[in-house]
Amino acid sequence: MSFSYYETDTDKRDFMELDVTYKAGKTDRLIAQSRLLLGVLGGCLLLSPASLRAQNDTPQDSVRRFHIKTNVAELGLLIANLAAEVDLGQRWSISIPFSYSAWNYFSETAKFRTLALRPELRYWLERQRRWFVGAHFGMIYYNIATHGDYRTQDHQGERPALGGGLSVGYRLPLDAKRHWHLEFSAGAGAYALHYDRFLNEPNGPLAFSEKKTYIGLDNVGITFSYAFNMGGTRR
Repeated sequence: MSFSYYETDTDKRDFMELDVTYKAGKTDRLIAQSRLLLGVLGGCLLLSPASLRAQNDTPQDSVRRFHIKTNVAELGLLIANLAAEVDLGQRWSISIPFSYSAWNYFSETAKFRTLALRPELRYWLERQRRWFVGAHFGMIYYNIATHGDYRTQDHQGERPALGGGLSVGYRLPLDAKRHWHLEFSAGAGAYALHYDRFLNEPNGPLAFSEKKTYIGLDNVGITFSYAFNMGGTRR
C-alpha cells in the first residue's frame, strides 16, 4: 500500500500546476529584487566621492603639462619676470620664477632694482589643480630707494637675501581646454639680510651696514599662464 499526499490524480495535477506557478512567481520576485539591489549598489557607487571626482575629471586633468607664466603684479611695478612650471606627478609640480629690474622710477631717489630667483615646490589639493600650497627658496639681490633719506642695497652687491617660506594659491582656468589660466597667490617667509645703507642722493656715500632677519610677506602673484601638453600622464 502506497501513501500519497494527493487523494486523486486530479488533485496531484492541480497542485503541480500551482507549484510551477509559485516557483515562476518566486523566480520573478528574485530577479526583481536582484535588479533593485544592483540598482542601489550602482547608485551608491555613482555617488561615491571617487566616482564624483572621476566624473569631474577631464582629459586635461591627467596630462602632464609645462606652463609659461608672467606675474602682472610685478609688471605693474616695472619688474620684468617670467616663470616656468612643470608637473612632477598627479599632485606635485615645481615652479621657477625669475624677476629682473634695473631702472629707476623716473627719479634717482626712487627705485626697486632686483634680481630674484624663487623656486617653489607645490602640492595641489585637488586633481583638477585649483588650490595649492607651496614651499619655496628665495635668493634676491636688491637696490631699493623710496624718496627717503637712505638707499638700501645688498652688501657690496654680493650678499643677496637668502631664505624661504610657504605660499598658498588658487588657479582659475580661462578656457574649456584649460590652456590659459589666471593664478592668485601669496607667500611669506624668513630671510637673512646683510645690506648697506647709502644717503639717498646721486652717488650718495655709505652711511652704515647692517645685518638682520626679515620675517614677513615675500611674494604676491596675479599671474597669467599658458599650459603646453607634455605627453604622458600624471601618476
